[in-house]
Amino acid sequence: MIMWILLFGLAIAAALLVVHQGRNQSDFTQRLQRLEADNQQLRQRVQVLEELVLEKEKQRPFDELK
Repeated sequence: MIMWILLFGLAIAAALLVVHQGRNQSDFTQRLQRLEADNQQLRQRVQVLEELVLEKEKQRPFDELK
């Protein structure tokens, strides 16, 4: 009888572990997607800033560049 209780408890623990693992994977995937979106946004900002700096450099007279 005790063996059946232990087996039942192990089965419940295994089921909870699988459910928890799936939830953690889902949280990890969502966090990764958020970080990828943030990274893309930061890359776009850097690109815009680089373009602005290049435009500013083009507008400066040649003598000021020396």
